[in-house]
Amino acid sequence: ATLEISGTLGRPLLAGDIEGDAIRYARPPDGIDLVDGRLRARLEGDALRISQLSISSATGGSFRAQGTLARGETERPAITWKADKFALLNRPDQRLVVSGEGAAVMDQRRLSFSGALRADSGFFSFEALSLPQPGDDVVVVGRERVVRKDQRIGRKENPSPVDVDLDLDLGRDLRIRGHGLDTGLTGKVHVRTDEAGVLIGKGTVRTVRGTVTAYGTRLQIERGRLIFDGPVNKPLL
Repeated sequence: ATLEISGTLGRPLLAGDIEGDAIRYARPPDGIDLVDGRLRARLEGDALRISQLSISSATGGSFRAQGTLARGETERPAITWKADKFALLNRPDQRLVVSGEGAAVMDQRRLSFSGALRADSGFFSFEALSLPQPGDDVVVVGRERVVRKDQRIGRKENPSPVDVDLDLDLGRDLRIRGHGLDTGLTGKVHVRTDEAGVLIGKGTVRTVRGTVTAYGTRLQIERGRLIFDGPVNKPLL
């Protein structure tokens, strides 16, 4: 990078070019391995202009973006992004390949993402790794009850740090397994943030060729639906 700093201490302004080659981001515990990244960008005061941003997953697929992010209140320049069979996660128990496109804009100093994303394939295993814990409404006599911040009066949801407006398509090759449940999932959900920053979902997720095992009995799931029409963490089963 070659940058120049001007302005005041209270409002410094940066200008100059930023270049990156052979960028790699690896996080093996999470199954993330991104390689061959390339960046060409320029800072101009409150604006970041990206002429090229690309990176690939080690097992295939790519992610690309270009455009401008600016904090101006009059114009709304955007950075457009596109994922093509991008292997976001690749672990034996967590695999996810996605495709889609959209945009990111800066609206009055708050970042907003929009677009559509489809799961080309995926697998998630949720096996029990620890003993079950009592629910938050369980009171143990003689033990001081600890109230978490999100349980305090007036704190209903954990707001999202960014605004989102995404159409999520689970595709035809997404499967989950764990706690006796083994099923494919399909469906579409529209996810957005409301005025309070709470993630809201609207849509339906259905089970496909699913089974559930409990108390030594294995049952076929004839019909299973998760209906979203409110906060994403409170669907109707």
